[in-house]
Amino acid sequence: MRERRVQWFGNRNRFKERAIETGDIVLIKEDLRDVVVAMELSKYTMRKIKQNLFWKFFYNSLGIPLAAGALYLFTGFLLSPVTAGAAMAFSSVFVCKKLLTYEALTL
Repeated sequence: MRERRVQWFGNRNRFKERAIETGDIVLIKEDLRDVVVAMELSKYTMRKIKQNLFWKFFYNSLGIPLAAGALYLFTGFLLSPVTAGAAMAFSSVFVCKKLLTYEALTL
């Protein structure tokens, strides 16, 4: 009987690891209000992901044809590589700026 206890306590870490792997939210502290904070943070994160995807598709739907020379046939306007590089840099700065809004989030 004593061997079973030792074996059960030995498997305890395995059960704990399995619970952590399968859980949607794992609490580090014993405060249940952290579940509400985690839910609000996940909603905020999903909203930001959707906003970033919208702006990415909008920006790329305009930027890729311009960079490929779609307006050259109609207007003779051709985007220079320097301007295209600046537009790519602006896109990265815009995404980073939107990510910094997490610091202003109060839960």
